[in-house]
Amino acid sequence: MNNRTLIGQDPCTDACIMQCQTNLAVIQGAAYHRRHFQHLMDAMMEEEEELLASHRNYLRVIDQMSFEVLGPLVAQAALRYKLVYQDIFYEIFHACPIFMTAEIAHQRQQRAYESSRWWRVTHPNLSDLAEGRKRFKSHYRITKSAFELLVNKLKSDPEYIGSQMKGGIPVEIQVAVVLWRFANSHFGFRLVCALLDIPDGSLNNCTDRFIKAIERMGQTEITWPTNDLRRTQEMAHQFKTKGGAGHRRLDKVIGVMDGKLVIIQKPAKRGNMFVDRKNNASFNLLAVCDASTRFTFIKYGDSGRVNDARAFTTSALYTNLVNIPDQVCMDGTYIIADSAFPVMRTVVPSFPRSSANRRQKIFNKMHSSSRIVVEHSFGALVSRWRTLWKHLYMINIERMIRTIIACCVLHNICLGVNDVEDPATQSDATVRLYEAFVDDGPYDVDPEGQGIEVSLEPLPLVSEASSSHPVPEAPRLTTDRISIPEITRLENELRLEGQAFRSELLDAYVPVEEQPTTTERSRAPTRSLGRSRRLTRRALRRI
Repeated sequence: MNNRTLIGQDPCTDACIMQCQTNLAVIQGAAYHRRHFQHLMDAMMEEEEELLASHRNYLRVIDQMSFEVLGPLVAQAALRYKLVYQDIFYEIFHACPIFMTAEIAHQRQQRAYESSRWWRVTHPNLSDLAEGRKRFKSHYRITKSAFELLVNKLKSDPEYIGSQMKGGIPVEIQVAVVLWRFANSHFGFRLVCALLDIPDGSLNNCTDRFIKAIERMGQTEITWPTNDLRRTQEMAHQFKTKGGAGHRRLDKVIGVMDGKLVIIQKPAKRGNMFVDRKNNASFNLLAVCDASTRFTFIKYGDSGRVNDARAFTTSALYTNLVNIPDQVCMDGTYIIADSAFPVMRTVVPSFPRSSANRRQKIFNKMHSSSRIVVEHSFGALVSRWRTLWKHLYMINIERMIRTIIACCVLHNICLGVNDVEDPATQSDATVRLYEAFVDDGPYDVDPEGQGIEVSLEPLPLVSEASSSHPVPEAPRLTTDRISIPEITRLENELRLEGQAFRSELLDAYVPVEEQPTTTERSRAPTRSLGRSRRLTRRALRRI
């Protein structure tokens, strides 16, 4: 019998062996857990060192940044992460505190528009493909795709960035409220509050913020093709080919100019300065549009007493046409207008209807076929934005002017995304009314019309941000630089040059051979006599 057999037969020996094995297993487990814990501690230390190094790098980069670079980053951080504590705002940017962080964030109360049925149910379900009142354009006069494009552009504007940093109304709702106000005229604050659940103060703030942002966008949306030969030729080709090959049009036309009276609320102070010839308080909006009814130049701020000719001669467009005509109207192009405007080499008005002969009437007909575009443009403008149609009910003069600018800029933005106002789909006949009204008579004959001084600068013809060919500012024709006789002499030279150019166009488009025959001449008095006899008979019947 060996020792192993003796140990195996002793019960005490078996217990000792089992105890030793248990102790050994416990020691091995403790060593394993200790190694694992040390590994975790090492990993945590390494991660903490990486975070501290990253933090130091962030601080080093922030110290090296200029304020112009750091400002937009702070604004983006404020829009991403925002904690509110007792009206004090703190921003966090990717776990790196730029300012301070709040420990407690109080939950604000729910606003009225957040529980409104319009913004929860009606507005999200509006679509461009729907019909009737479920169509997006029927409420906002703009397609949903154009609305989304406009909202995306305005989100980066400083006006809306500041509003979002303060926890204001979302940009989409702010823009929708203002568009609804522009598209539906004569709706007071109470109706807007009842339907959209937007208070009076918020509606005014949204309107001011919107028109200021849109005015900045106008610097790139309403531009003149100065020193841009390709765009000038394209605009002239659109006028030439408008209506098809069967319609005879004037060549080298790049724009149509006309004025429009926008009826406003009569100001309480010096309100008579705004009263026009129709006894309405109004603003005179001077505009030039291309063949697609897109505005290329607008002048605003003149009262309704100012006639179209005076509004044009006091504009930046007239100054540039006098000083740099080859850069403003390149390749021999010109602008057409009605007979109320002065005749120049670059501005060709129609012949006065009262003294026009047969050739001039034929020329006026061709002239009007192209000039009707500006009437279409004004008709589409007031048909889309009804606040300009009958009465612009605002008290502040500057807000009125900015509203007119905003509507013109929105008109161009809609045309840029192919959102065209179709007259056939309108319930009213506004556009058709403007299309039927083509007048050759100079109605704006108030020689004592006066303008009003406003704090707004006119839109420039060209912007360095929107054109690769900046034009130096042309000197203005003022009495401080030249005398009154010299100004009169210059205007006479411009008028004679324009009359000669218009006569050349008359000979080119209406040759002398197209004179009425002897038979037609003999019929004309007969028709006039017959018409007078019919009028006499009608008068006798009434008696």
